[in-house]
Amino acid sequence: MDSFTLSEMLLRADVNLFKVIGFLSGTKNVLYLSMRNFKPQKLLPSFLMIISLTAVILFTPRSNAEVIEKPHFYQVSKGSEVHYLLGTYHLAIHWEDFPKKVHKFFESQDSVILETQYDKKHRHILTISTDSMFPATTTLPDNYKDKLRKLGISDKLFPASIDDSCFMLLQYPFVGKYPFYLLDADIFFHAKDNGKKTFYLDTTEILENSKTAKRSPPNACTVGSLLGAFSAEQILAIGKKGFVAYKNGPTDYPSDDDPSVAYRNQAWMPKILEVFQNNRSFLAVGARHLYGNTGLIKLLQDQGYQVRIIKN
Repeated sequence: MDSFTLSEMLLRADVNLFKVIGFLSGTKNVLYLSMRNFKPQKLLPSFLMIISLTAVILFTPRSNAEVIEKPHFYQVSKGSEVHYLLGTYHLAIHWEDFPKKVHKFFESQDSVILETQYDKKHRHILTISTDSMFPATTTLPDNYKDKLRKLGISDKLFPASIDDSCFMLLQYPFVGKYPFYLLDADIFFHAKDNGKKTFYLDTTEILENSKTAKRSPPNACTVGSLLGAFSAEQILAIGKKGFVAYKNGPTDYPSDDDPSVAYRNQAWMPKILEVFQNNRSFLAVGARHLYGNTGLIKLLQDQGYQVRIIKN
């Protein structure tokens, strides 16, 4: 997935998040007003009911996907340094889908490095199982909207314009029950909840500069180029191919020669090396940033690090 679309998705979520916060605040007010009318002898049953509902929300499984048997997961070491690298799939794959070994090594590290920063507002949208609180905002022509509906994509998840990157669109048919779940954001909140230091790779300057490194328009994968060239059935097949390729593991995963990805990988390296030298780190970025001659694995090896796959 193009990481621009990850940033753009967060921005769109921020714009519309007041609806979610309003909904949550309204719910809290209703509970408060109800509690004012409780008699003392009824407080305990009501309290137990609230605790039970909270437990259901907190411990309900958030993904119906199979366990990732072949994660894109590596140990990165040099001298006394030992770090871990996880290639993520931003949508559709959940943190709970990874084997226990990934979670174990995550817990062993004192810092986490991610592509971009999240804040507490994004926590609210991870487990929303409906998009009814989000307004549909799109400038797509009607024939493109019809094609998206055939893919099973809700109107509320339509891309804003034909110029948006296609990669998020290819993943939407596989998001399942939680359309706003982001794996990288979930990892961020697990890190914060466990007292880990968090570091971020993308800056405004890196993102702006990478725009000029993007492929020329004829080769760019945009919403317009994808919907204009392929049927709904073909788009679903393309998306499924990428989804299955990720789940099948690193062995045959394609490298990405997109110049914007290569640029960002190179621009991230100084920050990665700085954090590595002072922390036991867990680095989690999109899997497409890992492979090929311009991928992070190769760049880390060029800096003298040994990169070893960790098999489940």
